Amino acid sequence: MSFTQNEIYGAFEIAKENGMKILSENNDSISISCPECQTEKRGKCNVNRNGLCHCFRCNYSGNIVTLVSDFANISTKEAYRKIMRASEGEIKPLVFSKPAFKSAVKESSPYIDKALRKYLDKLTLKSEHKADLLRRGLNEEQIKVFKSVPTKEEFDALKLPLWEFIGVPPFFEEDGRLALGAIHDGYYCPAFDEEGRIVGMQIKIINGKYIWASSKGKPNGTPSGAPMTVLGKGKELIVTEGILKAYVTYALLTDEERKRFTIAGIAGVTNLAPLSRHLAHHSYDACFEALDMDKLGNDVVPKKETVAKATDIFYDVFSRLGYKFVPLKWNGAKGIDDLLCIKRRK
Repeated sequence: MSFTQNEIYGAFEIAKENGMKILSENNDSISISCPECQTEKRGKCNVNRNGLCHCFRCNYSGNIVTLVSDFANISTKEAYRKIMRASEGEIKPLVFSKPAFKSAVKESSPYIDKALRKYLDKLTLKSEHKADLLRRGLNEEQIKVFKSVPTKEEFDALKLPLWEFIGVPPFFEEDGRLALGAIHDGYYCPAFDEEGRIVGMQIKIINGKYIWASSKGKPNGTPSGAPMTVLGKGKELIVTEGILKAYVTYALLTDEERKRFTIAGIAGVTNLAPLSRHLAHHSYDACFEALDMDKLGNDVVPKKETVAKATDIFYDVFSRLGYKFVPLKWNGAKGIDDLLCIKRRK
């Protein structure tokens, strides 16, 4: 699990209030006093850019949650909640000084949402991509948020200004101009936060898998951050895997069901940090797990041990954090979106 700039800043503020000392800083790590052996020798106990810490003197290892827990002498659950509360609000001052980290100041939800909506408005949806979405049970109105990934030539013809889009995935800089990363034959699947803002995009590759629309590793590029998508404001939460799967699931609910449920789509069964942060800020009457049925196997798909093990990790993580998920099971389809599509067509 990695942590955001705001979360690391919030954790440091709490830990400093409880005796932690910052000894030195560099581009990629910060040297602190160790909560275990209390060493104050620079370079011995360090926190890296992902919020992970290790002491080379006593072998203390953990992350910013265990760090706050140990300095404040509280449970990890309470430490996590304190960090979430402390990280709310505006972008906090930078903890690390590396220029690449400073670009994260631009990566706020309103900035990303504005840039990606402007970009998507200039794109179209190819007929084969439209057919794939309609096949999933969506209607003409519901597929308007999806757009086909342009070719390099099509993107260059848009002549988008560099300054408006740099710092947002999947864009990067090439020869002083805006360039596009992750070009594939597929269509964009936007991920939304609880306020309806676009926070990132996956690409559904035709006859292939899903990948993130990212420009990680490119000049002035930006990683996707692998956000989850949140749809609806119901008091009961259903968690499934995948940005498109969550969108289709929500779209195929009845009006009454949409009032009742919030649908969250995580980007992989083991990518649990976004869901953990969401649960720290929201209270639900009930939480349901609706991962694909290859977690158990049914009359359509066999059980996959890798998926089963990942599902076990899901339950272990959230039970430790104090959240109870009720498993949903069904026959006749692999995913919950497939199940709803079949029911809709009957």
